[in-house]
Amino acid sequence: MLVAAIVIPILFFVFFIVTKKERKKYDRLWKRLGDVEEIDTVKGIVASKITDKKRFYQHRYYVSIEFRIQTNTNKSIRAIYEKPIQFTEEVEHEPPWKTGDALTLYGSWDNQQFRVNRIKEGLEQ
Repeated sequence: MLVAAIVIPILFFVFFIVTKKERKKYDRLWKRLGDVEEIDTVKGIVASKITDKKRFYQHRYYVSIEFRIQTNTNKSIRAIYEKPIQFTEEVEHEPPWKTGDALTLYGSWDNQQFRVNRIKEGLEQ
């Protein structure tokens, strides 16, 4: 009995420390979720958009907006914009961008899709 009285609290403490480190690691990843290098720009008109709230880790969520952008050269580009949802924020269910809006997207390419860091309305020169 004496061994169990010593070993069980130690196991709980070790488990607590391990989960605390893991949680900090995922919190850092979650906060950097929307940070993408601005290497390239995409300009065009929103052909369609899908907004979705997704779970990142335990109680951490993020908003994922997938755009289909129609460029001047009639090319359709899939662009993904992801942003972590903070506890203090009220989440807008619909972003301000609508189908038919002209947007300039700043970000970088990831295989066949464009990862967006920031969005400006209008087609900038």
